[in-house]
Amino acid sequence: MQKKQNARWYYYLIGAWIFLGLFAPLLANQRPLFCMEHGDIQFPACREMLGISDTTFSRNWLTYNNYESVLRAPIPYSAENCIDLKNRETSPFVAQDVPNAHYYHYLGTDTNGIDVTAYMLYGWHNAVKIGIFSMLIAFFIGVSLGMSAAYWGNLGIQVSRPQAILNVMLISIFSFYTFFMPLGNFVLKLFLSLFLLFIFNTYAKKYFSDLKNTSKFNVPLDSIVLRSMDLLNSIPKILLLLALASVLHECRWWHIALLIGCLFWTAFARLARAETLRLKAQPFVESAQATGLYTHQIILRHILPNAMSSLKVLLAFGVGGAILAEASMAFLGLNINAPSWGVLLHQANENTNAWWLAVFPGIAIFLTLLLFNSAEN
Repeated sequence: MQKKQNARWYYYLIGAWIFLGLFAPLLANQRPLFCMEHGDIQFPACREMLGISDTTFSRNWLTYNNYESVLRAPIPYSAENCIDLKNRETSPFVAQDVPNAHYYHYLGTDTNGIDVTAYMLYGWHNAVKIGIFSMLIAFFIGVSLGMSAAYWGNLGIQVSRPQAILNVMLISIFSFYTFFMPLGNFVLKLFLSLFLLFIFNTYAKKYFSDLKNTSKFNVPLDSIVLRSMDLLNSIPKILLLLALASVLHECRWWHIALLIGCLFWTAFARLARAETLRLKAQPFVESAQATGLYTHQIILRHILPNAMSSLKVLLAFGVGGAILAEASMAFLGLNINAPSWGVLLHQANENTNAWWLAVFPGIAIFLTLLLFNSAEN
């Protein structure tokens, strides 16, 4: 009973962390949350958070106050384009040149004059997005490969030689197009390449199966997945992330999340493979096979639900690891076009007198990792 109650409180904490992180830009914003001007109701902070361009207003949001009615954020600063030149590198415990207490920098300012409290909240917002999105990608890749490798093994898939050769050629072309062609968005190019590869294999399998005298060979899927995991685990993840991120022409939060997700799937694959090998020998899976269910139905209805208890714990660990990886990349100097706790740590490393730039983001990273690493308990 006590363990169930502790688990319930843990889920509440995780939910509160995600909810507050997603809406953190509404807690710190130079734009009003709500304003009425000339009878027109606007929500400037919400529009900015949703990425909606607002060309109606061109003003200094900090000083403009000609509203009929207004509701401001608790922290009247944004993490970008809101620089206080009078209070650059200001400690939170010294006198500050501000109009009133509402504009006080409670956690100080960084080397550019940006409010640390606002930057921390925006860094929290990006940490939530990167951690969750990257681990969903890693979960999908790892669980798909791990369960497929365990279920089919090295003898369960047969492919015709022409189809295999065409697959190798298409993967090479799509990889070059995705990573090295400067035209287009990286994420869109990647999903387009995967979609075209899926369409090709769907129709090619039917076409080549109708051809007679076409030689086929077994695909050692289990060995390929295991060797891929060994190869990927032998390379330091941070160095590989930095190398791949330097290839990109711009490095936004979804690029970092995609890279982390594509590199951190090995733990999910190993655990999913082990759970599938265990569950595959259970009587209920053998009964499902005897009834003639399709493979995807057996995996999705019988194997995956019974393996989720272990995978959920690993998913929580992974979110904390992804946030730490993103902060480490920013600390090492990667130019991420988004606020990050690692950027503040990087500034503190360059200016050791600005202790608050190391203490507050360090505490935030520590508490976040403590929260997600407590999943096992």
